[in-house]
Amino acid sequence: MRRSIFFVLMVLLFWMVNLDMMLAADYQFIRSVGSSGYGNGQFRNPGSIAVDLSGNVWVADSNNSRIQEFDSSGNFLRTFGSYGTGNEQLEGVQGIDVDLSGNIWVADTNNYRIQKFDSNGTYLTEFGDGQFCDVAVDLSGNVWVSDWGNNRILEFSMVPEPSTLVLLGIGAISLLVYAWRRRK
Repeated sequence: MRRSIFFVLMVLLFWMVNLDMMLAADYQFIRSVGSSGYGNGQFRNPGSIAVDLSGNVWVADSNNSRIQEFDSSGNFLRTFGSYGTGNEQLEGVQGIDVDLSGNIWVADTNNYRIQKFDSNGTYLTEFGDGQFCDVAVDLSGNVWVSDWGNNRILEFSMVPEPSTLVLLGIGAISLLVYAWRRRK
């Protein structure tokens, strides 16, 4: 009986020690991606990173004023953006996030805006007026932004364009008229 209790206690102690080691496991270095420079796969002060649902890694390459994409193994895939103030242009880009639809959201810090691109890097829209240094998109599609120049966190949600609302209204009225005429 005492041996059985001793054995059970030893097994429990062993399990507890191993559980503690699993919970407090150290992370192991796997790889380094990129180097200093101006070329593809090279960085000048990389800012934030984001990982999309496919496992691709997106990097806000701040002083190169661009976004770079790498596969999950760290291989360079593509880049978009260039220095400037126009659409698709960036200056001092800091933050980046990828939403559930694969759109890339960029905190274009020195241009005081957030820019949205599709998964191919095509410009979609921009908004905001602040010194935004990071961006995150929640599961509802709301965009959260840290505005470090004004010491605040902002939340944005998409508002339909008035023209879209008018078209929806006209479409709904047309359907009602059609249904009313069909009932005769």
